[in-house]
Amino acid sequence: MDLFTSASTVIIYVAMLSRGFRYSGDQVADNIFCVVVEGAVFTAAGVVANKAGLVVITLERYFRIAHPGQSAQHLRSS
Repeated sequence: MDLFTSASTVIIYVAMLSRGFRYSGDQVADNIFCVVVEGAVFTAAGVVANKAGLVVITLERYFRIAHPGQSAQHLRSS
């Protein structure tokens, strides 16, 4: 997710600094483009996914340390 977040951020800033965004004239499409691209929706989604992944890893490590018997038992039964 870090790569996705970084790449989407770089793409947005390169487009904004080089020539800006060109709109087609269709108001609905332009509004969607403005919200999604200029609003950095992809960057925000990458940041949220990154944080969710860290929460999952943290919980998994907590349960492995706090409840080691259940973790070993689960691994043997699979």
